[in-house]
Order: sequence, then structure tokens, then C-alpha cells
Amino acid sequence: MKKLFLRINTLLCDLCLSYLILYLFLYVKPSGLPILSSYFLIVTVYYLTTYFVFRRSLFQLFFRWNIPHRTLAYTIVKVLFIGIMPFILTYFHSVSGILLYTLILMIPVSIIVGLITKKPLWQLLARSTMEKEKEITPGRPYFVGVIILSIVVLLASSIKEYCFLQEEKTLFSNARVSIPVSLPVKYKYAKNIREHKQDPVEYVMQLFEENDRVILCERVHPDYTQWQLFSQIILNDTFAVKVGNVFTEFGNADNQQVLDDYMRTRFDSMEDLKKATARIVRENGGHWPLWNNKKKYDFILNLHEYNARQDSAHKINLFFTDMSADWQHITNREQWRSAFYGPNRDSIMAANIITQYNELRNNHAGRKKMLVIMNTRHAFKGVMPWDPSTTDYLFKAFPAKTANVLVNGCTQIITPIKSGLWDEIALTVGDTAWAVNFNECILGNDFFDIFPFPGSKNRKYKEVFNGMIYYQHPKDFRIVDGYEYMLDDFKDTYLHRSAIIGEEEHNILQRIANYEKKISYEQKFPLIKLFNLCFLCLHGLIMCFLWVNLIILFIRRRKTSVIEK
Repeated sequence: MKKLFLRINTLLCDLCLSYLILYLFLYVKPSGLPILSSYFLIVTVYYLTTYFVFRRSLFQLFFRWNIPHRTLAYTIVKVLFIGIMPFILTYFHSVSGILLYTLILMIPVSIIVGLITKKPLWQLLARSTMEKEKEITPGRPYFVGVIILSIVVLLASSIKEYCFLQEEKTLFSNARVSIPVSLPVKYKYAKNIREHKQDPVEYVMQLFEENDRVILCERVHPDYTQWQLFSQIILNDTFAVKVGNVFTEFGNADNQQVLDDYMRTRFDSMEDLKKATARIVRENGGHWPLWNNKKKYDFILNLHEYNARQDSAHKINLFFTDMSADWQHITNREQWRSAFYGPNRDSIMAANIITQYNELRNNHAGRKKMLVIMNTRHAFKGVMPWDPSTTDYLFKAFPAKTANVLVNGCTQIITPIKSGLWDEIALTVGDTAWAVNFNECILGNDFFDIFPFPGSKNRKYKEVFNGMIYYQHPKDFRIVDGYEYMLDDFKDTYLHRSAIIGEEEHNILQRIANYEKKISYEQKFPLIKLFNLCFLCLHGLIMCFLWVNLIILFIRRRKTSVIEK
């Protein structure tokens, strides 16, 4: 048992050493390869290289583990399980795949095999043996080299975080990522973006010159700033004349007549308009008991005010596409969950869009172009063949003259795109609002990593989107909850619906009290800060584990030298 744990410790030390190599490699690595893929590629190269040089890994050399028969089969099987298989999984952006591989297959199987046979899994499959050398193994230059490498990484990470601390005045920065970003790649990309960038509004309108349908990929729902961009694109005379039709994921398609009546109504006062807008927004938040994000409230209110100034031919049409919970027939949480997860939302939203759009096209006097705003996965093209998105259905219905555009944000597991590389590039470009065509810009050649789940296709960004709008660095993303008259004659309804889905009554009452004290709450979106916290914790654990082992090795070497003398 002791030998088994010593072998596991040796393996972990090798993986930590590979991480140190990766950390320095990140400063010069090509950006197209995901970081996890880069790591397991380095693990593969590390084991193969050390085998051909030492016939074992560096830490097997340090801990005096010997492979008597020097079998290449042992190393090949080990590399297959520890390097190649994880590399393949992460190369295809399957983060959950590598977790399942590690937690369900590798760890349990290795422990069971180790307890039964007293050998690691790869040693058993390779029919190889290992033994502990009695004499001390020479390897002082390599040992010193590992110490120097670990000191360099420790200094590099410490200096990087110290610079962030001076810049942000906070331990966990929300402006820059702690993971090293390739300096050559960053400046190469920044130069390319400066050559190809366009104004976001002009870019979208240029797309409409060649396309009848443009789909914008909204970032995560809570962010408020993106709807400032959408308002710039939509609420202007050029868009009203050339396009004039907007379809949003937000809103129940069955409530379209209520929305149309609202848009046609001239309210006697701003107070009446705000009350009516609040009623529209809070009742169209999908299956949630209350939609409290302020962005849709402001957009619909501003759209109403814009249309009030236009003649009938230049009013902008807004169409709801989603489905909502039928609260009159939902009496318990199971019914709510069934309604929430049951139907294929994407196919329903696509059908609603296609039906309404075909009516617009059949109206010879109407405008025949449309802008569609869909959130994250609903706007991806060809990523999930097992679960087509709304955009997939739209491209199938209208294969020509259709385009989709990414709005910068984060991945579906709430980490920065390309581990923060794109956002670092944006800081280098020095412009917070620009758009690029992925077929022209080098960013389009990067592998798509927003949806890192099993079954998603390994595709480049230019294969998923026609282009991208970069609007605001993630440090400037904002969450704004609450709006005027949100709870007006609605408190009892909110409490009833929340009780059905099982929210804690105390939390509900607290939120109601907060909303009554203050109309809206605004906060930063802590995207990079959380990412940095997780990474720095992992970084610290790896460095501590490695240093403890290096110190133990150093002490053992000193004791052995004293005994020999």
C-alpha cells in the first residue's frame, strides 16, 4: 500500500512539473489550442521525452523508481491514459468529458486495480514492473533544474499578480486574467483587428445589405450593457427604414397581441407608460415567476417612445418568440419542471419566427428583413447536431441570405472566451466597441470554446458565426435588477408562483423588501474575478504540493550524503 501511494505521489509530481512547463509555455503558445489540450499535449511530450532520455520520468528518477526491463510499452500505455486520451477529449472542448473520464473511469479504476494488484493500471496493462533502487540515483543537475523552473514560475506568477494588485487595488482583479497570455499572439492579433475592425452599428447594417436575416448572439442574460448596443443598432431611422422587424427570445409569442396593443397605445402620462411597460416585462420572463432584469424594461420603453415619434410606415415591429409557463394550470414544482424542461424550446421559437416572418414577406407593402436576438446556445450554428438550436432551424429554413453574429461574452461555464486571450487583445487594441468579419479577421480561425460539452462539434469560430461584435470588456459588464412598478399589484402573485417552484419564502420576502426600498440594483459582473480566484487557488495548491516534495527530496539527499560519509 505504501508503495502504491508513493507511485501516486510520483505521478502527481510529474503532472505538477508539466504544469510548470505549461505556465511558461503559455506566454508564447499559439492561441488556437485550448489550454487544457496544451497541458495534456505537454504531459504526452514530457513522458515520451524523459523515457527516451532517462528511461523513466524525472520524478521517477528523483524518487529512485526503476523499470528493470526498460519497457517502452509501459510508457506508451501510461502516456495513452494520462496524456493522449485527455488530450483528445479536451481538444474537442469536452470539459465535462475529461471530468467524467477522470472521476468515473481513471480514479476509481486505478484505485481498484491498485488495491488488488498493488500496481498502477498502466503498469498492469503493459505487463511491466517497477522497483525501488537501493542506492541514491545521480540526478543533481536535473533536480536543480526543476527547482530553478519552479522558482521562475513562482516569481513570474507573483510579479504578474503584484502588477494587477497595483493596477486594480484588489487581490482578485476583474480586469485581467491571471492565466498567462501569449505576448506574441496578443500583439499579432491586435494588429490584425486594427486592420479589419468596423463600427458595430455600421457592420450590422452592412450585413443587411447582403442578407435578409441577421441573428445576434446575446451574451448571458443578466448583463445590461449589451442592450445598450442593441438599442444603438435598432432605435435609429436607418434601421427603421431598411429592416424594421425585431424578434427576441424574450417574450411569450402567445402574448403578441398584448404587446401590439401596448405599442399602439398613446399613454396620457409617463407614469402610465412605465406601469404598462412593467406589466409587459414581468409577465414575459419565460418560466420564471418574475422577470426582474432591467435591460428589457428599458429597451421596450425606449422602443415605445421611438415609435410614438414615427409615422406608421417607419415604426419598428417587435415580436416575441418564446413560450411561457401557464401559471393558471401549474400547481406544484413537478408540473413547473415538466413545463420548463419538456418541450423543445428551440424548435418552437424557430417555428414562431418562421411563421411570423413568412407573413411579413407575404405582405407586399411591408419590410422584409429581420433582426433576431437569441441568447448564447440558441444563436450557435452547427455546434450541437444532437440538439439543433433556433439558429440551426432558421438556417435550414432560409439557407441563403442569413447571417449570425457573436457578441463577446463568456463561455457556458462562465469563464472568459479563450481563457481571457480575446479580452487581453481588446485591451491592447484600446477600443471597447468594434466588429470584425470572421472570414477576414484572424480571430475566426480560433477553435470555438463557448460550449465545451460532449457532443459539440470541434469547429472554428468562423464556421459557427459570420462575425463578432466586441462591445465592452467583461470588467465593464453590469447586472441591473429591478425597475419601476415591477411589484405594482404583483406581490401576492410573485409569492404564489415562487412558492410553487420552491423558493425560500424568507429570500422572496427579502427581495421584495429590497425592491420596495430601491427601484433597481446595479453591480459588476464578477466574471474574471471568479475565474482568477479558481485559477490562483489551483496554482497555489500545485506550487505548494511540488515544493513540499522538493524539500522532502532535498532533505533525504542530505541525509543520504551524511550517512555515506
